[in-house]
Amino acid sequence: MPMLEFRLLCLAASPQPNGQELSRTVAGVTDWRAIGEAARRHRLAQRLYPILAKYGEGMVPPEILAEMHIRVLREVAVCHSQLPEIMRVTRGLAGGGVAVLVLKGVPLSQQLYGEPTMRGVGDIDLLVEPSQLRQADGILREAGYLRQGANVLDRNQTICQQRLKDIAYRHFDTGQYVELHQRLTENPYLLPCDFAALWRDRDTVAVADGSLATLPRRFLPLYLCIHGATHCWERLRWLADLAELLQEPGAVKLALADADMAGLGAPMRQALALCHNWLGLNVEASDLPAAATLDRFVHRFFSGRRWECLPKPGSREWLRRYSFWGRVHNWSLRSDWRYRIRELSSILIWPPDWETIPLPDTLFWLYPFLRPVGWVLRRGRKETP
Repeated sequence: MPMLEFRLLCLAASPQPNGQELSRTVAGVTDWRAIGEAARRHRLAQRLYPILAKYGEGMVPPEILAEMHIRVLREVAVCHSQLPEIMRVTRGLAGGGVAVLVLKGVPLSQQLYGEPTMRGVGDIDLLVEPSQLRQADGILREAGYLRQGANVLDRNQTICQQRLKDIAYRHFDTGQYVELHQRLTENPYLLPCDFAALWRDRDTVAVADGSLATLPRRFLPLYLCIHGATHCWERLRWLADLAELLQEPGAVKLALADADMAGLGAPMRQALALCHNWLGLNVEASDLPAAATLDRFVHRFFSGRRWECLPKPGSREWLRRYSFWGRVHNWSLRSDWRYRIRELSSILIWPPDWETIPLPDTLFWLYPFLRPVGWVLRRGRKETP
């Protein structure tokens, strides 16, 4: 791992970077192309650009600095354009009687940094009560959103619907994407989602000319930890959010206690160790995992050039990361037998098959045997001119 380049990213993600170390690190960096690539992958352009502008005069290639500045301006513009759409969609759902919590994105940026544009933006992520999923689907489609797959809602495939974590939508006019969630994790036994409890304790974030309901602040460390862990912490942006949230006195101990109570102490300790080692979060040694365990994780997912950019889908490195080590890592997140059975079944039961080969609930058990057939059919459709 090129230490200076990666260290610069970590300093940019740190809640309280040291100015002298920043200056020394910027002066020692030689691979600015890698910095530009990694800033995109880790979504750190907004934090990295002012650092380079301040400490990198005469050292950072002008084209790298200009490209990063353009990226920052674009992310801010997208955020400002997305905010009215979030308000429109959530008000439409509320007007239709659907309670909705906004995940990550603008409200999280406001919660953590007091500024809606600090994190950059992606899709609009919304969480609803599972019993209101179909109702929310109808409201979104009336608002101009086209469902991307998930035709199980139009068929009587109850088991398939229950196994869905979320449904993706794209607005036919603006191109804006929405993900409608009925739970927080793919595996429902990883982080059980009691929507009624989350709604009762929800946090309300003031933005622009309104407010957005989002996850309770007490629940946020656990959610951010599990979200990052299930993606093998492939973006430092997620670690930066967790470290920022845990800056308050006593926050680390409280987060760890909540994780232990939920049976998620192992992934929380790993996240705390990464925040401690890379971002400077103050964590007591007794709250950290065994060094060998952490070293294995870092080697598998961040060694060599793996920290710089994500592998190309279908490549050997992509298969290594997601099909093998990613599954091994997710298997270790929780020891509960129900969780692990669901993890195994997710290998055998593949949602794209539900669209390719629609079956009634009584024949759902056939899907593991139909995986090769589904793969052949989908490949044939892609190759058909």
